[in-house]
Amino acid sequence: MREKAEAFVRQILEEAQPLGKATAGPEPTLSALQNHQMNTWSSTGSFKPKAGIVRSAGTWARRSSKVLPFVPGKTSSTELREAIVLRAQSQGIDLSFTERFSPLEKAGGIGAMLKFNISGRRGR
Repeated sequence: MREKAEAFVRQILEEAQPLGKATAGPEPTLSALQNHQMNTWSSTGSFKPKAGIVRSAGTWARRSSKVLPFVPGKTSSTELREAIVLRAQSQGIDLSFTERFSPLEKAGGIGAMLKFNISGRRGR
């Protein structure tokens, strides 16, 4: 299982080039989630989103029926991570989690394969 998750992450990192079919890092990945561009995603267990990063990708995360208040220092990374996962699940995105995988951690702990290339062209 770990080998499969690591192979998926390697694919994400290879594709996360300009005009590629993947994103790596919090801001581009959360932006892709906001724009319904994501097909599958991977995250490390150590990924801790910050309110400022989530805000820059769009104030959209919900917990229960309330919009999360994106106030630095007041919204915990656990609440934000939970809201991001719920958002991804509501869009039917396949989720993959790895405990520790340094290439993904160096890229910000999160990445995704997209439904189409960033340039808007389908496929490769």
